[in-house]
Amino acid sequence: MIQFPALLWDKDPGYFRLKQAIKTVIAILMTLFLVRNEPLFGKLMASLACGFSMQGVNAKKLSWRIAQVICFDVVYFLCFMLGLVVRDAPNLTAVILVILGFTVNYLRQYGLQNSMAPMMAWVLCFFATILPANSSHEVWLHLYALIIGLVVSAAVSIFIFPENYNQLFVDNTNRLLQLLSRGMSEMRYFLVRRPERQGFAKSSLVIFFSSINFCVGSELSL
Repeated sequence: MIQFPALLWDKDPGYFRLKQAIKTVIAILMTLFLVRNEPLFGKLMASLACGFSMQGVNAKKLSWRIAQVICFDVVYFLCFMLGLVVRDAPNLTAVILVILGFTVNYLRQYGLQNSMAPMMAWVLCFFATILPANSSHEVWLHLYALIIGLVVSAAVSIFIFPENYNQLFVDNTNRLLQLLSRGMSEMRYFLVRRPERQGFAKSSLVIFFSSINFCVGSELSL
């Protein structure tokens, strides 16, 4: 019987997508708690900013991850501010959205092919042009909600369920060696045609591969 954790691991090695979904839910709940006394549009803006900024971060090293989170949050904030500035000029708004849409799609070729961050920047700019902001108080409310959402998402992205790519490499190597061991055991059984299966797990070949795996894991941990 196939175990569900093993099946889930095959579909999502390292449980990255599962952890990302859980982190997004946690971040949005924390954001809603912080803006619980704000009006509905404030809660909506904070939740959207938090959920959007949780996506697209794909740096492997912690230092690069922190830099990427800060860079994306600054871009999100500037795009939202740009939307607020041009929202009262319909023609200028259309031009800015077209130019920004072309820019974010063009920038995807620079290492952001699988990142949602460029499109999220455009979406936040678009939201800034359609959200109700009939007074300075509503404008400051949207900015406050945006900042809360970005700060919470940055903290959750960095400190909750941090990705460990070295450990993922070791775990996947162990799974590969286990599959190789079982496969070669089956081959040995059917080719040699022994009446009973041999203890292949204790053979010199498996010990050799295990030694290689241990050495690789030790190097990565250093």
